Amino acid sequence: MLVIKLLYRLQNIGSQTSFYRFAQIKIYFLFNKTIKSF
Repeated sequence: MLVIKLLYRLQNIGSQTSFYRFAQIKIYFLFNKTIKSF
């Protein structure tokens, strides 16, 4: 039972980090676009 809880928590952390990474990349691309447009 404890192992399942731990695995679920790890999976949750992993999805959060991947989402953060995706957001970071998106922000970077938007930032690049705005610099190029100037």
